[in-house]
Amino acid sequence: MLKRGNSITKKKSIIMLLCGILGCICFGCGDRLMIYGDVKHMGSLYWVTSGTAQIPEWRNSLAMLLSFPGIVLYGTALFAISDFIKESKNKKTYRILTSFGLTPWLSLHLFYIMILFLFSWLNGNGYADIAMPACEALFKHLSWIVTLSEVFMLAPFI
Repeated sequence: MLKRGNSITKKKSIIMLLCGILGCICFGCGDRLMIYGDVKHMGSLYWVTSGTAQIPEWRNSLAMLLSFPGIVLYGTALFAISDFIKESKNKKTYRILTSFGLTPWLSLHLFYIMILFLFSWLNGNGYADIAMPACEALFKHLSWIVTLSEVFMLAPFI
């Protein structure tokens, strides 16, 4: 049973759970929009597929747009989890780590969308022969962002 005097109510818990679920749905729908298609791939980036070459620009834009309410909803739920942490010092640490952990979600989303958009645009504008090498080079050049983002995103949960 949740304590009402400790700012943790059943109603608040349900609302925050729904915020988290809706945030995840926004990101999941965005991921589906930007990557769903024919799964045959040619290069080292298994998620850059024949299907992503066919994705219209509006789908990448909508995927990025969905990430903004997604991160607000998901972040709201993550911050609400701090109500379950009893020690003030641990609560403060969790909130700080969560603050720093939310930005990488958007950064990674943008990073992948830019690569997928570049692949689609090059394929659709007569540059199919350089599409995969350009995307692989871009990913290789900035792949450190993925590792660093994951460290920041996981820190509050450790």
